[in-house]
Amino acid sequence: MTRLLLIIGFAFSFGAGVLLSPRLMHATQATPASQPSRRDGWLTSELNLTPQQQEQMKKIWSETAHRGSREQEDRRREIRKDRDDAIAALIQPQDKEKFELALKTYADQQSAMDKEWRASFERAEEKTKQILNGEQRKKYEEMLKNREAERASRERDQGRRVEDRATSRPGSDK
Repeated sequence: MTRLLLIIGFAFSFGAGVLLSPRLMHATQATPASQPSRRDGWLTSELNLTPQQQEQMKKIWSETAHRGSREQEDRRREIRKDRDDAIAALIQPQDKEKFELALKTYADQQSAMDKEWRASFERAEEKTKQILNGEQRKKYEEMLKNREAERASRERDQGRRVEDRATSRPGSDK
């Protein structure tokens, strides 16, 4: 069960990285100084925010989004775990082996899909690097490195939380 949760956590983290990649691409595009960039958002242009207000707004919303997404994913993970535990409790002892095999097959298929997607994503990153000039490529690679470090940190945190919950449960096999 812990392994399944780790795989799901990895899949979520990877998916989040994929969803954030357009932001990386957008961040490499130059915008004229006289125009608010899309990244600044519609509030900046609609409310004519000062640079100080923009920074404050960015801080408010980035903290909210970061904390909110983490809390939401923790809650979703706990709900999925409760569901999985309830389903596992329905399995008759003579069917436990078949159930475990079904879970392993599912996890293996998910892992294979993740590897395929990751390879596709890496090919797209390489193609992107090929169309950038030297300065753009350097900045893009730094952005990718930062994104990877953030993803690895989230995975470590998620893994610790999953292990903590697994070892604190009565009847845990750890």
